[in-house]
Order: sequence, then structure tokens, then C-alpha cells
Amino acid sequence: MLLLIAMGAALVFTVEWVYLVDIYGTRMNTVFKFYFQVWVLWGLGASYALHRFTEREPERIADEGRRSVGRGAVIAVAGCLIVAGLVYPVFAIPTRQEEQGRPGTLDGAAHLDREHPDDYAAIRWLNENVSGAPVILESPGNHPERQAWHYDSRVSAHTGLPTLLGWRDHEYQWRGSSEVADLRAPDIETLYTSEDAARVLALLYEYDIEYVYVGGLERARYPEAGLDKFGQMLEIVYQAGSVTIYRR
Repeated sequence: MLLLIAMGAALVFTVEWVYLVDIYGTRMNTVFKFYFQVWVLWGLGASYALHRFTEREPERIADEGRRSVGRGAVIAVAGCLIVAGLVYPVFAIPTRQEEQGRPGTLDGAAHLDREHPDDYAAIRWLNENVSGAPVILESPGNHPERQAWHYDSRVSAHTGLPTLLGWRDHEYQWRGSSEVADLRAPDIETLYTSEDAARVLALLYEYDIEYVYVGGLERARYPEAGLDKFGQMLEIVYQAGSVTIYRR
């Protein structure tokens, strides 16, 4: 118990002076990521501490007096804190669901089935039929027309397959440089827009891209001629609705 509490306290105090430098120049990202671990450590420690405080060993049952009063006070305070903490999930979860206009679920991909059924079906196919970690090409996040926190990089996010580029600003944030993202973004644009088969094939081999994903997002962003060329160069392994998946 004491070790768990001490470890949590050590993390809290450590991030006051030591943190990962990012583009914001603050310790914000370090704090909230390490504090997640503190909640676990202190939660486990507090649970055991509460058990010990409320424990009544047979040989000590007769020893009432001040010890019982102290134990009762601890139980009362702990009970109030627990009840106060439960207020948040009781009120916040329904409020959040109402804001989102969606039913509650633990399935992180459920919104795809409702809002992007073609992508949902294609992602399920990838999860069921593709093994290992082949690289898949999809339209990246932070496209010039959109910012992060939108419906981008959805295939790699829901399959775990590596892709050339996710959200550009997040890559910049954690790498401390946008050099890699700045190199890859134009190449992705070339892959989806160029009709030069030799150039496109060279890039596919350079980045070891095995699968090319063309869905509604790609069709909305890139010219039809640039997308149609994949059918002449690569094998179609999946086609349904607005989604076609090619394999090199």
C-alpha cells in the first residue's frame, strides 16, 4: 500500500521538474499522461488502505473506545469522498451521450457502422483477412482542407496497420520537427493524383506500400483519373460500396 502511494507521489512530483519538451513548450502533455498512471497507483493503494482501516480483527473486537471512533471517522470521510466522486459519472455520461446524439457503447468503431458503413465493412475485412503489419496507403490527417480531430487516418486507426502519415501536427508535436511529414505529404499527394504509372510504382516500392485504400474520403479529395490508374496497376482485393482496396 505504502509503496503504491509513494510511487504515485513520486510521479506527481517528478513531472513538476521533468517533462517531455513538445511544440507547446509546456508540461501539459507529460502531466496528463503520467497522471493517468497516478490514478491507477493511488486508486489501488487507497482501496487497500480503506480495507485496512475498516478491518476488524477478532482479537481486537473488544477494543472499542477511541480506536472505534477513529475508524468510524475514517469510514465516514472515505464514504463522502467516494459518493462525491460518483457524482461525475452519474451526470457526465448521460450529458455527453446527449451532446453526441449517440447511444452509449464501449465499441470504439460503432460510429463507423452508423455514419460510414462502407468504411466499416472494409475495415472489418482488413482486420479479418490481413495478417502481419503491411503498410497501407490512405489519405492523411491534416489535409490542407481540414485540421486534426476530424475523420482522417481512420483505416490505420481501426486496423493497427502502419500508414505513411497520420495527423501531421501530431507528428510534428511529438517529433519536434515536421521534416518527415513534410517529405511524405507531397509523395502521398503524388500517389493519389499522378497518372505517371512508373513514378507511382516507384513510390509504392520506396515506402513498401502493400495496400492502397480508396474510399469516400479519397474520392472526395483526389481526381478520378488519379484514382482509376490503380485499377490498371494493382490487384483489386476488396470492392464494395464506395471502397476499393488494391494490393501491390
